[in-house]
Amino acid sequence: MPLLSRTLHGGDSCVMGSSAWQVRLVCMLLQTCGGYFHKGSAARKLDRFLAYFQRYILAKPPLPLDIDFDVQVLLCLHLSSLRSFGPSPLHLDLSTCL
Repeated sequence: MPLLSRTLHGGDSCVMGSSAWQVRLVCMLLQTCGGYFHKGSAARKLDRFLAYFQRYILAKPPLPLDIDFDVQVLLCLHLSSLRSFGPSPLHLDLSTCL
């Protein structure tokens, strides 16, 4: 998780531009290895990270539709008990993902 946090909150010059690649990177990483964070304290850490990730996304300009869809799928897979915040052009209902 520290790598993901540094990726989102880094101060390099490449971070200052569009953040779409960072969001896509986090989505790909969590789709690949997020299944290992479903028990115990790891699940609580993942839930906390996803809450901050949603806040990060809401603070940025609107994402391209393909990345927004990846984010909605990611939240659908990992936030079955929590709700998604913020407007989405896709209006994906998380209750239908189960």
